[in-house]
Amino acid sequence: STAAAAISTVVASTAYTAYVVASDVFGNKQTAVAMVSATTLADVTPPTFQLSYPAVGSITDSAATLSVVLNEAGTWYWVVLPSGSSTPSAAQVVAGTDGAGLAAVLSGSQSAAAGAVDTVRTASTLSAATLYDVWFVAQDAMPTPNLQLLATKVLLLTAADSTSPEFLAGYPSIVSVLDTSFSLEVQLSEAGRWWWIVLPDGTAAPSAAQVALGVGPFGTNGLAAGDVSVLASSTTTSTVVSSGLTAATS
Repeated sequence: STAAAAISTVVASTAYTAYVVASDVFGNKQTAVAMVSATTLADVTPPTFQLSYPAVGSITDSAATLSVVLNEAGTWYWVVLPSGSSTPSAAQVVAGTDGAGLAAVLSGSQSAAAGAVDTVRTASTLSAATLYDVWFVAQDAMPTPNLQLLATKVLLLTAADSTSPEFLAGYPSIVSVLDTSFSLEVQLSEAGRWWWIVLPDGTAAPSAAQVALGVGPFGTNGLAAGDVSVLASSTTTSTVVSSGLTAATS
């Protein structure tokens, strides 16, 4: 009868030699060794994600770390989409789009070694307290890569907003300078509020808390102070400063 042994630890497109020796039920073992050779076929199997991967971790209010472990060396691709977006194909994830071919919120790719945890940090541009769909797909490193047929989804819920706004480039600024007045202009990275105080030139800088209170570094009132609401990011807001100013004074 024919007996077979399946060997699954070999590598694609590689020559191997097998040596075989046998004995009967009485323990009479052959003294000569039989030799057979074979070359495995080209790799036509895409990589797989190892157990518990892909994964999302180290989540903040604006970013997260994406992680994968592949069973063979290759490249992995990812897209971040609004929750409920149409399911992208594997090719669309590679292209950085959603299921409708529209650009993803964020996307990227990275090479990975076999069996090693590979990570990437997203840009810090995600919205706080928001649910996203993160889709992953991988291909191997063959000359003609074998791409996974289907993308894998992992949910990402960003944390509540805990990051202060930033002044956009070029702001705050002083414009429309006259003899006894000027205007302050600000653009923020998100909706919020900004506070200001005007002090004589050469005065020590106040703390952020003191500016919000409208007082100088020693708790005394400034020449002028106030606050302005910002309803949306990248919107220019301004206030005219005229009270308490003296002509030709810095």
